Amino acid sequence: MMDRIDILARHRARKDARLALTNGIKEKRETWRPANIADRWKSKQIEKLSGAKDKSLQIAKDNKRLLGGAALAAILLAAHRPILDAAKRWNSGTGKGTGDE
Repeated sequence: MMDRIDILARHRARKDARLALTNGIKEKRETWRPANIADRWKSKQIEKLSGAKDKSLQIAKDNKRLLGGAALAAILLAAHRPILDAAKRWNSGTGKGTGDE
């Protein structure tokens, strides 16, 4: 037979277990709310992008000349036809470079 102290101890243990379970369920509900999931995803993406930004800035600082050359090449590639057309017009205006002399 159980005495009163054992019964009260078991009752207290059950009550504590129920309280822990209830708190755990509340925490999980809060964790898995769609708004919280979206917020966590957003903050992780911001962290990743921030790290990538810092890394890319460091790479750019380390390779200034290479990036400058690439930018110049891109500008010349985009403008090569207008430059060639202007050179042809200039050559034709002076009578040089056409080979018809």
